[in-house]
Amino acid sequence: MELLPSHQAVGDPEVDNQLDRFYESYRKSLSHLYQ
Repeated sequence: MELLPSHQAVGDPEVDNQLDRFYESYRKSLSHLYQ
């Protein structure tokens, strides 16, 4: 996925956590759509 800059480019653990939660919820919402 290249929708957002690399985690390493940010270097902020809190931002990494927010991005991880964002991608997780995004994948879950997509999986619900295609079930």
